[in-house]
Amino acid sequence: MFGEEANVLEELSLNGQSMNFVIYDKLVYGNPRKDIPSFSNYKIGYQITENFIENNPDISTLEWTKKSAKEIVMGSKYSDLLQ
Repeated sequence: MFGEEANVLEELSLNGQSMNFVIYDKLVYGNPRKDIPSFSNYKIGYQITENFIENNPDISTLEWTKKSAKEIVMGSKYSDLLQ
């Protein structure tokens, strides 16, 4: 997902806070024009979570599952999505 990942991250950096269903829909069902594959929101969410866990090996599962999405993103290499 390397090239695709860059496209998904760009879309998220531009529209990650949007509540627009059309944008969400394109991340779920894909957007061939932008080279965004289906289920990108779940794929990148998995990568963000995995990276957070790698960066915070001493935190328990119970602790990180109680964190907000923003805290998880900020604790991962994807923190620039929120800036």
